[in-house]
Amino acid sequence: MSEYKASFGAAGSTSNPELFAGSAAVTTLPVTFLTGAAIARYAVVGRIAASGKFVLSDPAANDGSQYPIGIAVESAASASADAVGNIYISGCFNPAALVWHAGYTTAVLKAKAFDGTPISIKNIG
Repeated sequence: MSEYKASFGAAGSTSNPELFAGSAAVTTLPVTFLTGAAIARYAVVGRIAASGKFVLSDPAANDGSQYPIGIAVESAASASADAVGNIYISGCFNPAALVWHAGYTTAVLKAKAFDGTPISIKNIG
């Protein structure tokens, strides 16, 4: 597990929304993504209870992955084997910078997504 101090993107940059929305300590954790799961950078991920592997969190799922517990640090995908990568497991993040499953249809769902975790969501601007 690694711990980092959150920082902001380059001043005046408009290409991507800033990821960090505060100065909370950011912690990462190495995880295994399920074979066939195409995980985008900054995707909101949950863990499948039966396998312990991570996929894009779907609020309609019933396998444990409906509960987001992290944010992918980088994209990860493998059609033939599980992929290993890192997720953020703590910090304060801008929801506009995150990649959400289509099931997160409202700001309220997104705001409540990480309840009970050390991740918080805060709009910038």
